[in-house]
Amino acid sequence: MTVFYRGRCAYITHEVFQVRDPESAAYLIRELSQVHMVQAEPTCGTLLPRAASIGAGAVAFIAAAARGELPAAAVWPLLSLAVITLSATMLAGCWRSERQLYELRAICRGRVVCLFRTPDKQLLGQIGRALQRAVEHNLDER
Repeated sequence: MTVFYRGRCAYITHEVFQVRDPESAAYLIRELSQVHMVQAEPTCGTLLPRAASIGAGAVAFIAAAARGELPAAAVWPLLSLAVITLSATMLAGCWRSERQLYELRAICRGRVVCLFRTPDKQLLGQIGRALQRAVEHNLDER
């Protein structure tokens, strides 16, 4: 058995591509074609907690206004300012915390699948080259 890559995240032989991180998956090399790397769309993993905190702040503000603790003329401008400020803070924090992800994709059984995802471009390159060699090895043996 020829081993093309052995590491913490993946294991590649002439027969199988196994991913160990973040979740385990295995693909038969003979079912993979058009292996390619892409830059994934950045995501903000902390969006839900931040949205919840904005919602809680808005609810507290509305509750204070409903009890009459704020003058009626000041409620809507202050509420608008609070929502805009909290939204801007959430977006700024989200942009600051997002990491660029890179993905290794291929065609498997007629559909595009994401085989591996990482923020480490060098690691993705190593695994991608090893997988490409495994696919080419498999084609040579057919």
